[in-house]
Amino acid sequence: MSNTFVRRAPSGHVLTVEWDQKKLSSEVAGVRFAGSKYGRAFQIGTRGFHDDACRHILKSTTAKALKVGRHEVRLATSAEGDASIATLIGDYHELMTVFSGPAPSENTIAGLFSVLEIADMTEGLVVRPSNATLLTQMNENVMLVNDTLDSVDCVGPAHAKANKPKGRGAKKGRGGEVWRRPLPGRGKGRPRDFAYTIGFRSALGEVMPGPVQEDQKDADLAPWLDSIELAWQKD
Repeated sequence: MSNTFVRRAPSGHVLTVEWDQKKLSSEVAGVRFAGSKYGRAFQIGTRGFHDDACRHILKSTTAKALKVGRHEVRLATSAEGDASIATLIGDYHELMTVFSGPAPSENTIAGLFSVLEIADMTEGLVVRPSNATLLTQMNENVMLVNDTLDSVDCVGPAHAKANKPKGRGAKKGRGGEVWRRPLPGRGKGRPRDFAYTIGFRSALGEVMPGPVQEDQKDADLAPWLDSIELAWQKD
């Protein structure tokens, strides 16, 4: 059985990911903008992203909420005070940024989000800085995770060429190329001892095997990896 997933990246480009058998467990996208006085990374998850981060990472609950334009932005700080998050809540997705230590002032946070143009759709959240900011998108990615916690992290089309490994990769079942590199702390030679880069005409992805579990067959990774196909389309 082949599963196909269509996701819209922060830039608005559309990514199609196809793989065999395994189900989708979770997904996240990322984008980073920079300019003369501004540099900030954001992560995009489905609804509940902020609350999950509060529960599992910060070990805290949402402390405050403020209004930025027509959106709610929720703020939370870890129990130890060493990290904070601010998350814009959309209809289908949530846009999060992380701070070291306590969160900055509400005016500063409102300023960070107010310069962004947001379009939230079922297939993804598009976020772009307004033209007046002169901000540049430095990178973006879309990552999908299957039900055995193996992930495919696809770099945005504008940055794929710069991330392609040197030299020619091995031929892949769906017409692409594949490169591999050993993972530190793993064994030597089993499929899950490596990370894989897979390349196609319009897309490049990084495949990271999930943690090895006792009931997980190591041989399951290779056919799943060979079944993956990636493609970008312009908005």
